[in-house]
Amino acid sequence: MKTLVDKVIELQKRPQLTLGRATLINLIKFMTGYSAALEDNEIDTSYDDEFFNQFQIYIEKSHFNEFNQGWWHLIINENDGQDDEKAFETFYKHLETFRTEFGSFSEDKYKSHERAFYQIFNGLELFHMWSRRYKEVFNQCIKEKLLLCPINPYELFWNEEQFKAIQRTVQELDTGSMYVIDLVPIRTSIVNSEYLEIAVDTSYEECCELIKPGRKVVYSGDGSWGAYFSGNHTVYNFDNIYLSGDVHALLGGSSDFIDTFKRYYPAWSEGFKNYEKELEKIQDNYTPDISWLADFKKYLDSKD
Repeated sequence: MKTLVDKVIELQKRPQLTLGRATLINLIKFMTGYSAALEDNEIDTSYDDEFFNQFQIYIEKSHFNEFNQGWWHLIINENDGQDDEKAFETFYKHLETFRTEFGSFSEDKYKSHERAFYQIFNGLELFHMWSRRYKEVFNQCIKEKLLLCPINPYELFWNEEQFKAIQRTVQELDTGSMYVIDLVPIRTSIVNSEYLEIAVDTSYEECCELIKPGRKVVYSGDGSWGAYFSGNHTVYNFDNIYLSGDVHALLGGSSDFIDTFKRYYPAWSEGFKNYEKELEKIQDNYTPDISWLADFKKYLDSKD
């Protein structure tokens, strides 16, 4: 089956054959049904999802940053909500302009590491919605999750022992290179985001030199595991040593990956307790949003 994007582009030539009347409402109904068919046939729709996510952002900007409605509603309202056939024509005008301006976003250039990202995470924008990060950051395909604490507070990265455990796990299961995306400045799309590829045999010292300090995600090229590194507060102690509060990592992956990682890093079981102690240390100066923590504890308890 063709991608939804290709099918929508194809429909522009002879819309009446598929839609009957060439209206935007009929097109939306077709798109909904076609998307369901792709999912029923277990066909990867990550390219379509990201394309129309970016199209939504494009339409919002063209309507003076109106964020409360879907792109189809904005286009219908652009035509005073009266002429659905005119809205159909307007949609394709917008689509043509969007594809011209965003020409690099083609399926051929939708790199394998970008597909892998969506096998692990639900989207970059969710990393900026603090209270929802445990429930919605990881894709539902990711069955196993851990909280790692402490981590390297200076780079917001694994400490050396954790990194070596990840490295051995990656080598044993042959999950390929690691990809790193910085979350500062705020990014809302994987498309055209700068990323760093780290080879499996890179040393810890080399890795720390390559990455930038700050919040980040790291994930595998085969889409089997990923990690989110967070530290939301920066302070200086009396010795002028850089410290970061609320420092931890969420690691998610396949059962094989997490089980293998646990074997190489037995201290994983102390991560949650260490994080609670970390929160106690900073509570007088800083109170992070930990509304997600109770659900995470329930999840960990269910695994015992």
